[in-house]
Amino acid sequence: MYQAADPDSVGAASGLCRTSQYIGANLSATALEIACAGPPSNAGMRRVGLVAPAIATVLLVAAVLSGRRRGSALGDIQRGDIRHQ
Repeated sequence: MYQAADPDSVGAASGLCRTSQYIGANLSATALEIACAGPPSNAGMRRVGLVAPAIATVLLVAAVLSGRRRGSALGDIQRGDIRHQ
């Protein structure tokens, strides 16, 4: 994050990163509550085991497509092509 964001917007980038972490935590807690409605059971854990990889796959595909669409800033960071002003 510190390499990819402009020095003037590192604070905003950090805030957005933390906000997305909070949203993800709340969504995962909601998914667990829905999957394991009632007392804990093997069936609920199996549902979690099916849903979690599906969500991870969707997010992975979205991240890969996002990187291709905007010029792959991650690739620029890995190559050291990010220039700070």
